[in-house]
Amino acid sequence: MARKGSGEKTRGKLLNAAIDLVRIEGYSAMRVEDVCARAGVSKGAFFHHFLGKEDLAAQAADRWRVNANALFAGAEFHEAETPLGRLLAYVEMRKALLSGEVYEYCCYAGTLVHDTYDSLPELAAGGAQAIDEHAASLEVDIAAAADAAGLRDFDARGLARYTQVVVQGALTLAKAEGGNATALKAFDHLKTYLELLFGPGSRLAN
Repeated sequence: MARKGSGEKTRGKLLNAAIDLVRIEGYSAMRVEDVCARAGVSKGAFFHHFLGKEDLAAQAADRWRVNANALFAGAEFHEAETPLGRLLAYVEMRKALLSGEVYEYCCYAGTLVHDTYDSLPELAAGGAQAIDEHAASLEVDIAAAADAAGLRDFDARGLARYTQVVVQGALTLAKAEGGNATALKAFDHLKTYLELLFGPGSRLAN
């Protein structure tokens, strides 16, 4: 049991190191040697757990997806009384996550898709799955907010995916600018858009 626990700890260190390095320098630049150095483990230990760099990145995508789903599923924004309130609180949570070094709040899944969508499409698909699942988690509140605003046949899935367009675009700008100023403004604009869509007196209501 102790050996198994130690092995899982080593595997976790390698996965976390890969997530950090992809967010810092991108998938192409990441080397197995650098992952091992950051994790503080040997290359022998690395190849005990992973077939190689691509396998590591794919398993890291799974880890990122599971952890992200758990983080948002248990978040306080679900406690808001109305669907619109929950959506606005979700955006506030996204803003609150924009702290620390840029790489610390950037998205592993999005970076992986950017770096591998053409060269390694199966690997990119793992990142895309994480983004898609997160978008899908917002659909129920979006549909309920639309219903409360009197909007019929509203494209809840489309808006859920649009929120992730804003998220991924904001994070890309944070990388480009080396800071979160524009990203924070992007989330404020998303809040305004949601309020205009679903708030009192929505102009789109039938």
